[in-house]
Amino acid sequence: MKITPIQTGTIHVNKSILTLGRNFDQEIDIPATAWLVEDPGHKILVDTGMCDTERAVKYHYAGSCQKAGERIDQALEKMRIKTHEIDTVIYTHLHWDHCANCQKFPKAKHVVQKKEWEFALNPIFPYHHSYEFPKIGITADFRSIKMELLDGDAEIFPGIRVLSTPGHSPGHQSVQIVTPKGRFVIAGDAVMTYDNLEKDPKRSSPFCMIGRYMDFEKTWASFEKIVAAADYILPAHDFRVFEELKLNL
Repeated sequence: MKITPIQTGTIHVNKSILTLGRNFDQEIDIPATAWLVEDPGHKILVDTGMCDTERAVKYHYAGSCQKAGERIDQALEKMRIKTHEIDTVIYTHLHWDHCANCQKFPKAKHVVQKKEWEFALNPIFPYHHSYEFPKIGITADFRSIKMELLDGDAEIFPGIRVLSTPGHSPGHQSVQIVTPKGRFVIAGDAVMTYDNLEKDPKRSSPFCMIGRYMDFEKTWASFEKIVAAADYILPAHDFRVFEELKLNL
């Protein structure tokens, strides 16, 4: 089993989006990460990453950037993998920076939680940009995709399971991958950065929660679920994942 993080661009954000109640004074660039999971019989993507620079800056975060060659199909090409070789795409959720260019994988099975799909098609107003709702003047790529809808935890292939981890979004899911080295969980935005795994002494909390969520109670429960299910946690928006996998796989 092999897990490879793929940087599909960078997003310029205030760090408080990642860490609840902290770092309001820090503006940082974070990676928009997709993941290639390979076993002897399958090539699986977890998320497809972000859109091009112009779209990202106009509709999402100023200062964001997708360099030449970072678009998901181009990044795979550099790895000598053709888009038609991807047999499954698993979406942690359908925010703009996790599912762009999904139409470039027409032969793949596309997998998302039913609750996420239903909300993404008709999000409440504060999430129109997150889901690229047509009312803002663009249409999300995922709207053209036939999705396989899941209802909770499920085995996708032997050793690869999705874990329902709502909170950041209504139907967020994470992906557990069992390897000889241990259990890796691609957390998606349920864990945005390794900073979330640090204790929060101001609140006497075992975690520093993510800064953007829809349901705090579900976000907390999902965090606990991931910690229990993982020997190694892989956050969505932390450059350190690229070194973590070199050390542990």
